[in-house]
Amino acid sequence: MPNWCDTNYVIEGPKEDLEKIQNAIKNHKVRENSADSWEGNILDELGIKFNEFDAYMRGFIDCEGDLTIGDDYATLCFYAEEAWCKTDFSRYLEDAFPEITIYWKAEEPGCEIYETNDDEGKYFPKRYMVDYSIGTNSDTEYFSTEEEVVKYLRKISKGKIRSINGAHRFTKSNNGDEYIYVNEFTVIYE
Repeated sequence: MPNWCDTNYVIEGPKEDLEKIQNAIKNHKVRENSADSWEGNILDELGIKFNEFDAYMRGFIDCEGDLTIGDDYATLCFYAEEAWCKTDFSRYLEDAFPEITIYWKAEEPGCEIYETNDDEGKYFPKRYMVDYSIGTNSDTEYFSTEEEVVKYLRKISKGKIRSINGAHRFTKSNNGDEYIYVNEFTVIYE
């Protein structure tokens, strides 16, 4: 059983292209021996050819997508669960629809994958994820800047932790009983 990577997608582009993609997500044929929400079924519905042995296509789309239509653009947002890391799904869509731009954010805590291709933070501005458990308190929060993270660390530690390195030292010294994980999203340029 894989660790599941939660991947959020936002696609910008011509309304007609995004309507085709959303329609394929909502209404697609299911390839024999595959799950209904498998990304490969959506590519098949769009007539996009891919070789199962060359493409990394172990993902499942978990919603029908939210289509927003503006004057000059349209956006389609959806969520996928992908095995271990982001799949090749978006690459095949971009190749088939050259006028679209796909932004994504991927999180897989087990393998410590925190990635995005949204270098300007247009759709995914949060660059840090803090996950903590101290005493009976635990939570997960997202932040845009290191300064916001440090302020939060001071708050949850009642002033004892004043840096990201301090959070790492705290976690190491508590042998996993209490922890503060600070994960920074890496920007991936494809």
